[in-house]
Amino acid sequence: MQPKWYGKASLYYESRTTKLATAIRFGVDYHYSAAFHTPLFDPASQVFYPQSQFEQTAYHRFDVVLAATIKRAHVFLKAVHANEGLFAPGYFSTTLYPMLDRTIMLGVNWSFFD
Repeated sequence: MQPKWYGKASLYYESRTTKLATAIRFGVDYHYSAAFHTPLFDPASQVFYPQSQFEQTAYHRFDVVLAATIKRAHVFLKAVHANEGLFAPGYFSTTLYPMLDRTIMLGVNWSFFD
C-alpha cells in the first residue's frame, strides 16, 4: 500500500552577517514518493482497504523556507507544496482524498526567558 521508495532531502543556506537579523536562512525541502496503489478509505467504518484500480504516479514535492533570528525571536515563512499542480495534476495518499494544497505558513517563536 505504501510506496517502495520515498524520502526527503533538505538544502539550506544560512547567513550570519546581516544588520537586521542575527541569522537568515533560506532553504528547500524536497519530498519524493514512488508510484504505488493507494488504499480506499471507508469513512463509516474508519478502515482502509487495499485496491488495485487507482495507482498514484511518482510524485515530487517542494517546500520553500525563509527564516530569520531577530534578537531572541525566530520568525519563519514557509511555502508548503510550492509546486502543486505544476508538474502533475495532483497527489493522493488515499484514493479520492487529495493531499496538501499550496499553503503559506507563518510562524514566530519568541522566548521570554532571561
